Amino acid sequence: ASIKEACTRILGEDRRIDILVNAAGGNIPGATISPDKTIFDLNLKDFDRVSDLNYKSTLLPTLEVGRIMADQGRGSIINISSMAAQQPLTRIIGYAASKAAMDNLTRWLGELRPGEDKAEDMLTIQGIYAAAGYDIPLDVAALYQKPQ
Repeated sequence: ASIKEACTRILGEDRRIDILVNAAGGNIPGATISPDKTIFDLNLKDFDRVSDLNYKSTLLPTLEVGRIMADQGRGSIINISSMAAQQPLTRIIGYAASKAAMDNLTRWLGELRPGEDKAEDMLTIQGIYAAAGYDIPLDVAALYQKPQ
């Protein structure tokens, strides 16, 4: 079902939407720089697919549900991100870049007041970072060099 159809069904049953949690995320090999590749071997189609998964899967529901919440006068949107958005932790460039874009969107939306002329029109936008629980050392220069 489309996002619009899902919203229509929810509104028909519950008459309002109070919270949206954007938690989709993932990666595919072509959007990753494997140890035997350099940054110049990046597969742009796979990079776009990962960007759609991680960024657009946050943007599109936020636009649809956010409009409903603004019309209701309130609502909360929570975006689940990754520490990979804050600094490159591994060679997952597609994932990290798209999560960084999501973080920027979250901060940008947090600055907006959907109905500044009406005090009750307020959306709460929050970002949460998930981490793998271990550190992976990064050699940035290695991203540009093929291994010997």
